[in-house]
Amino acid sequence: MPAVDLFAVSSDRQFVLLKARPIREAVDEARLRQLLAESPYRLYKVNDAGIREAVEALNETLTHPDCKAALGSSKIVLAQRLDAQLTIEVAEDRMSAEATLVAAFGGRSLSRADLEHAIQEAGICRGVDETVLDSLVTTLAKAPPGKRINWLLAQGREPVKGQDTRFIPKVATSRAMMPQQVEGSADRVDLRNLGAITTVTVGQVLMVRQPFTQGTPGFLVTGEELPAEPGKDAQFSPGKGTQINPDNPNQLLATQEGMPIAQDRGMQVDEVLVIKVVDARYGHVNFTGSVVISGNVCEGMQVKAGGDINVAGFVESASLEAGGDIVVGRGIIGHQQTGVGQSCSCVVRALGNIGAKFVQYAQLSSDKDVLVESQMLHSQVTALGSVRVLDPGGRKGTLVGGRIQAGEQIEAAILGAQADNSTELVIEGIFGALKKQQKGIQMQLVNTQDVIKQVEEAHSKLVLMPASPKKEELMVKLTATLEHHQAQLAEHEVRLAGNKSQQETFLAEARILARQKLFSGLRLEIAGKKLTTLRDGGPSLIQCIDGKLEINPL
Repeated sequence: MPAVDLFAVSSDRQFVLLKARPIREAVDEARLRQLLAESPYRLYKVNDAGIREAVEALNETLTHPDCKAALGSSKIVLAQRLDAQLTIEVAEDRMSAEATLVAAFGGRSLSRADLEHAIQEAGICRGVDETVLDSLVTTLAKAPPGKRINWLLAQGREPVKGQDTRFIPKVATSRAMMPQQVEGSADRVDLRNLGAITTVTVGQVLMVRQPFTQGTPGFLVTGEELPAEPGKDAQFSPGKGTQINPDNPNQLLATQEGMPIAQDRGMQVDEVLVIKVVDARYGHVNFTGSVVISGNVCEGMQVKAGGDINVAGFVESASLEAGGDIVVGRGIIGHQQTGVGQSCSCVVRALGNIGAKFVQYAQLSSDKDVLVESQMLHSQVTALGSVRVLDPGGRKGTLVGGRIQAGEQIEAAILGAQADNSTELVIEGIFGALKKQQKGIQMQLVNTQDVIKQVEEAHSKLVLMPASPKKEELMVKLTATLEHHQAQLAEHEVRLAGNKSQQETFLAEARILARQKLFSGLRLEIAGKKLTTLRDGGPSLIQCIDGKLEINPL
């Protein structure tokens, strides 16, 4: 049956209609659809209901000839021509807009001008990638009829916070002077090189200040600009022996020769005392600047410096105290003492960092970090920051015995040893102070609530009193008192919430890490919660979670 005998097109060419023609054999939906697909109207959108109605009407003519007349007057729509469709949806936050396109059913596709007009009508004026519009038009034109295409049409941009002021050192300081390995050797340290001791001359640039930036504004696809938060500004804090360059406020210069010492937002330049060996022949050292010792500090000797102390060799059963960092090229070696005020014969104290190749039977105290490269054995260590016993590759570094107390983290490749139960690792930091502060705030909050209750009761009684100038005066005073204590209560609640946030942050960051091996018998404590390891394990992370210590694999 030729398709042309069954189909007619409406005058506007929008619809394909069933033509009244007698048929000799029954037809089904599949056959009628096939005929439609072979016709000039194959791209039109098929009307399923019309197909079913047409099949029924055509087959009816085989058995009821009188139905042909009714069929002749019918307007059964078999298919419809549809132009391509476009809808644009702007996200609720107006940070993006998505286009949904449906390819034409035999009708007109979309042009670039159509897209641009729809974009404008949707109120979108920023974030459109103009280069893809032509590609989208071409893709739609080639798509099969009814193909649905979803396309990210426009994308807004979040504002980018500006950078804070940065202070960039232009000379090496003692904090970078950790023991340097001899090239090609995994276990030898160059005694002549503590990371190259740096001295500076008058007028030398020590640090540059990189000013804060304003950040990059963002925008919504509807055109509104999102302001950026600028970075934080900060100024130099010149230390002793330095000054800001009068010709360039972003440079810090040395005003004397000496050793540069890093400090917050600046540097200081210390005078340098260079000594070969500190022994009984040289005597104890007490110097206001920095001390560089190219050899050893021998047993029983004391070295005290207002700045840094750098020792190329060993520190053996001696005492070191520095206002800055202490860096020891070889090792810090002591022995256990009994019947005296301190348990170890070697004592090292620094307001800055302490760094060494290895440490054994020593008492270390740092207001910052303690960094040891190979071993820390049977020592008493306190650091307000972190304690790390790791080589640069993070694979070697053994911590065994003693009591190690840190404010933030304790980390080593290997924690403990076989059949050892003398290792105690504690992280307390500011948590104890925060808990004490929390208790104080809670007491203040309860006291303030009691005062407010008393004031409110007095106010209620005063309301019942007869009107008088005295009553009015008391009402004013009570109202002012109530507002004052309500403001105090709000302040206490804010402080309490801040305290809670600080505790949560501390617990999230406080951790003990074994990068390679964790042995049994370790006594662990974080924020007052204790745990003893009962079995050996591999790489492990210990944290305080939901009020108890947990050991999880790294």
